[in-house]
Amino acid sequence: MFSFMPVLGNEPLGLVDEARRRREVYARYIEKRVAAVLESPVTEQQIEAEVAERVRREVRRRVAERAVRRLGQVRLRLPAEGPPIAKILKAVARTAALSVNELRGPRISGGLVLARQVAVLLLGELRPELSIPQIAQVLGGRDHKSILNARDRDPARVADPDSQSARWYSEARALHFPKEV
Repeated sequence: MFSFMPVLGNEPLGLVDEARRRREVYARYIEKRVAAVLESPVTEQQIEAEVAERVRREVRRRVAERAVRRLGQVRLRLPAEGPPIAKILKAVARTAALSVNELRGPRISGGLVLARQVAVLLLGELRPELSIPQIAQVLGGRDHKSILNARDRDPARVADPDSQSARWYSEARALHFPKEV
């Protein structure tokens, strides 16, 4: 009969023992290869370069975060750069024969839209510290995309001296800078 007892000497081992032995030999081989690669000066330089790059990225990220926070703090302390927002809106409303409430209101008739676009241009020009969302909020909580659209489209209308937008723009601006007229 067959005996499954381990046999000493050069006799064949059982399948499980042979698989275990091969796995151990393979693990020792892998460990030797890893140790050889890690001891290489090239590998050491690659590791140092990777660590240095990760540190640089993290430093840049943290500096950018602090700069954004600091810039926000500085903006809060800066005085307004131009005329008060209310005066700009009143000037546009007056030249367009509207009320400020109509200018800020929900209606979207042709004249109101043009007047709002003129207000967007003047707010952006006379109060450069205002962001697009802030201008949108000033004009009744409008979508910032409509403010961007007005800012991009209306300069062409204002450039045409025969347009109503150009007349409103120049009249409203003249109320703030009378010497330019």
